[in-house]
Parts: sequence; structure tokens; C-alpha cells
Amino acid sequence: MATGTGGSLEEIAQKIMAGQPGTLTAAGSAFKAAYDALNKVATDIPSKVSGVTGTAGQWTGEGADAFVSYAGRMASEIAANASPLSGYQGALSGAASALTTAQGEIQAYLKQAAAYRAQGGTDEAGLAAQAQTILDKLAAAYQQAVFKRAGTSPCGGDPRHASGTGQGRRGDRPAHPLRPPP
Repeated sequence: MATGTGGSLEEIAQKIMAGQPGTLTAAGSAFKAAYDALNKVATDIPSKVSGVTGTAGQWTGEGADAFVSYAGRMASEIAANASPLSGYQGALSGAASALTTAQGEIQAYLKQAAAYRAQGGTDEAGLAAQAQTILDKLAAAYQQAVFKRAGTSPCGGDPRHASGTGQGRRGDRPAHPLRPPP
């Protein structure tokens, strides 16, 4: 989502609160389980093959040697294809943590905004801007998790884009009514 396009404070809060950290954690666990299962297969193939071929087994000769070679290549391919799955649990766990943090921050901010409004405050754009910073910080954390997992940097390192600090671009948002601008 582009910075500053989230809507009102309540709309932004609804977007943040719609997330379910448990689904991210569960997805991470599923990736880890898939990675572990594939690695087990890749590890088990050579030990099973060696149990029936060569000096340990009953099958010898050119056919056995060809099978050992093929099984070794297959095990290597399985391990190589499993490798990209290895970091998803950590990345998704980080995203779940960022979502939990954002949900706590937006809930606290909603209380501050209610008190501000009760005292006659009317700067809705400023309230939305502060909520947007929470959403931007969450988006940056998601990007960092994805790009960290992919081994790249956001937008090829373009400094005009999210730096991963959660600060985003501040020049396009109104000042916050409860706090001075940074």
C-alpha cells in the first residue's frame, strides 16, 4: 500500500485489526514441516540405497552403480528444492510479531484518539496520519520479512522507498494532533 492512502483512523485500525497473527505463525510452521520432511527424504535416500547395494547389500554391478548414482542425484535435487523453504518460518514469525505489535499500538492509539476527541479535538487528518504511520511500520516489517527471506532488498535499495525503519515518507501527511512532528 502506498504511504498515506489508508483512509480514516477507524478504517486504518480496521485494516490492522483484521490480521490474524496465528495464521502467519501456522503458515511458518507448515513451511518448516515441509522443509523438514523433504530433508528427511533427501537424507534417507542414500542410507536406504546403501543398505541394498554394494558391499552392504545384495545388489552389485553396473546396474547397482547406476542406481546409486541416480539416487544420489535425486537426493541432491530434493535437498536443493527444499532449501528455499528453510527461512519461511522465521520470516512469517517476524511478520506475526510485527502484526501483534501493530495491533497493540493501534488499540492504544484509538484510546488516545478517543480522549483527544472527548476534549474537543477535531484534527481527523492528523489522527489518520498517526494511524497511517503504524500501518506503514507494519508494511515495512512485512517487506523486510519477505525481502530478508528472498535475500534481496526492497525496491533494489532505492532510498525513496521504505527503509525498513517504519518511518515511510512523512512529507505527504499532515502533522499529528497529539504529538509534535518528528
